[in-house]
Amino acid sequence: MGSPPSVPRLGPINLLQNLKDYTVDPIGFLTRVARESDEATRIIAGPMNVFFISKPEHVEDVLVTRAFNFTPVSVPALRQAGPESLVNSRGELSLRMRDVLHTAYGHDHLVTHADMMTDSADELRQRWADGATLEIEREMLSLTVRMTNRMLFGSVDPLTPREVDAAVSAADFLSSQTTHPVISVIAALPVRPPTRQYQRDLSVLSDAVSARIQARRSVNWTSSDMATAMLRPNGGDASQSLTDRELRDEIVSLLTAGNINVPAALTWTWYLLSQHPDIDAAFHAEIDSVLGDRPATMDDVIRLPLTRAIVSEALRLFPPAWVIGRNVLHDFALDNVLLRAGSMIAISPYVMHRNPRYFQDPDQFDPSRWDPERAHELRPFTYMPFSGGPRGCMGAGFADIALMLLLPTLARGWTMRLDPGYSVALLPGITLRPRNGMPMSLHRRESPSAG
Repeated sequence: MGSPPSVPRLGPINLLQNLKDYTVDPIGFLTRVARESDEATRIIAGPMNVFFISKPEHVEDVLVTRAFNFTPVSVPALRQAGPESLVNSRGELSLRMRDVLHTAYGHDHLVTHADMMTDSADELRQRWADGATLEIEREMLSLTVRMTNRMLFGSVDPLTPREVDAAVSAADFLSSQTTHPVISVIAALPVRPPTRQYQRDLSVLSDAVSARIQARRSVNWTSSDMATAMLRPNGGDASQSLTDRELRDEIVSLLTAGNINVPAALTWTWYLLSQHPDIDAAFHAEIDSVLGDRPATMDDVIRLPLTRAIVSEALRLFPPAWVIGRNVLHDFALDNVLLRAGSMIAISPYVMHRNPRYFQDPDQFDPSRWDPERAHELRPFTYMPFSGGPRGCMGAGFADIALMLLLPTLARGWTMRLDPGYSVALLPGITLRPRNGMPMSLHRRESPSAG
């Protein structure tokens, strides 16, 4: 018989060094841990015990097989954005909210808003000027917030420009907040000007969303927008509805936390294309051939295999959800390592995606690794850009549709180049974003219809 599961010891010297290394360079630290061993590793000990796992079988155990022995880890700034939203709900509330919201976040409902996505992108690209330099991350964030505003409230009572600006500001603040279990608590205290501004932005959004909820409750609102779908789920059964507070928190959370992953993914995709002109040229050839001089539609997605591969590869190299945290509810063993209730588990898609055990030439941008004939190379639970399992990101379907429509629509007639001399550095916050923004210059391409 093997030894019974036990909790690995962590001496005081290692504990202090781990805390320092994780605080200074969390990605570098977790990468080193994963390269040394793929067993569950205790990286922080004391009042808070944190284990890092990087073996695919362990990831499957935590995210899928025994998913309900864990709850997602949240940080204070995320909870402030919507205390009773789906992302912050636990237990029975989480199950109920997933059941209520599955229609609004489902594929069939989201595709009815495809035109709103591409219209938003097309309006933006028509405002671009040849040779202009943009802070592309901020540009993509503004685009997705305005797009979500349309999807939520339609054209009858959308958020005002001031309210949209509050959502952009709040999402920008939120995406940069650390996931560090100690520093995140300190950063959320209302002592710094950015934190106080964040709370003012949330107050503006809460009032704006509450007013629109009341408007929908006071009349027989027949709009097909997402807010109405959330308000009257499951065929309008009132017993299945969210409370006003739950609905308000969910919409505010969607406008803020729900709008940080797509802009990050688009930003990193533009960056990678700018660094690989041969792939960029092939990408533009594909969209010229399929789209011509019109926006993308859902029918086009299946005819854009290279675009799909580029998106998948960008998400592999720069997954928005670079780290996933889970709280352990009951004692739990991974092989011979015992994780006691109250412990925390950390999983890093970024580290997993760049591990040479699972991906050949893992740091290379190679969309061809997603060719159908190479599908057998992908080991289960080694690729998870938006987490996974029954407690995974419910907005993953939204992100997938948005990326596959926005990227080709924006790229029609335009290519982007990174500013010379600009050095890219990572900022691993709630999402993975560039530390100092991403300045890129726009360059007009000849319209395919002009050839």
